[in-house]
Amino acid sequence: MSKLLKKGMSDVLSPLRMSLNELNDNLKTLNSNFHKQEVEIDKINDDLRRHDLKLVEHETEIHALKEESKNG
Repeated sequence: MSKLLKKGMSDVLSPLRMSLNELNDNLKTLNSNFHKQEVEIDKINDDLRRHDLKLVEHETEIHALKEESKNG
């Protein structure tokens, strides 16, 4: 290939390569942020499950106390 043709191709490809690298970096950042949010959502879901279990436990205790007061 001639030097002129190679230079022309380089002039065209170089900005595209830079744009693709920038896009790739942005996608990596976005993916990282999504992962962090996913971890945070999982933590919130775990907290909610624990609260649900506590509510069921309290509901059972309240029911037992009501039964005791009826029979006591």
